[in-house]
Amino acid sequence: MEISVIADGSAVVEKAGEPVRLGAHTYTTKIDIQADENNTGIIAVGGPDVDAASTGVFLNAGDFYSLEISNLGNVFIDSTVSGEGVRYTYYSR
Repeated sequence: MEISVIADGSAVVEKAGEPVRLGAHTYTTKIDIQADENNTGIIAVGGPDVDAASTGVFLNAGDFYSLEISNLGNVFIDSTVSGEGVRYTYYSR
């Protein structure tokens, strides 16, 4: 089946060490995540317990990560620097 919906958004970690849900619970088939190009720290992508100091997939400024997952709300980010974040595009059928 072909992709019928493409949407995007952004997320910011207000306080380093406190993971943030990437977006609302939304049906997806794939998500592309890019760390903001002006970030100075590391963004970690993972589940609700992701920790940019030790767990998840680490992204430096401008790095890109794709994830096949059925729910945008199951993806979380954390940052080593407060106020830094990501932009993302998600796809669904």
